[in-house]
Amino acid sequence: MLARVSFPAVLRLGRLPGTNYFRPLRQYRGALAPRGYILFSIAAPVCFASIEHIRTGLKAELDAQEVAAEKDEEEPLQFVVLDLSASPTFDAAAVQWIDETRDELEGQGISLVLANPSQQVLHIMKRAGLVHKLGVQNIQADVMDAILYVEETLRSRGCMV
Repeated sequence: MLARVSFPAVLRLGRLPGTNYFRPLRQYRGALAPRGYILFSIAAPVCFASIEHIRTGLKAELDAQEVAAEKDEEEPLQFVVLDLSASPTFDAAAVQWIDETRDELEGQGISLVLANPSQQVLHIMKRAGLVHKLGVQNIQADVMDAILYVEETLRSRGCMV
């Protein structure tokens, strides 16, 4: 149990063709990586025990995306969507990590979008001032709402989604 919490799977998701189903790209070879954004699912609570592993996993995926984008001349990355459904609560380390990740991504012109935060996570983020920093539009009730928001925003910017 401790190993699962400390070393959670950090899964990059892609859309199954012709559907609104998203599955891990490494497990579903036919899944398509979205353009202009990356969707991650973290398969355990975000807490002090898992932060470093999650940070490392996200960085590796973002670095791989950057290389692929340069090679294939893809749409530049504009959003990172994190599915928080496996994290019913946050501790102080999780709040700090979200804030640092937001700052780091924002410095690269990338917006962080949180999907499916629990009421407790929202309460903790409000108290920490993170809801204001992220912007309410970047906190979505579920993954599909986050994807719709991101894709609509990308289309409004003239990007091919």
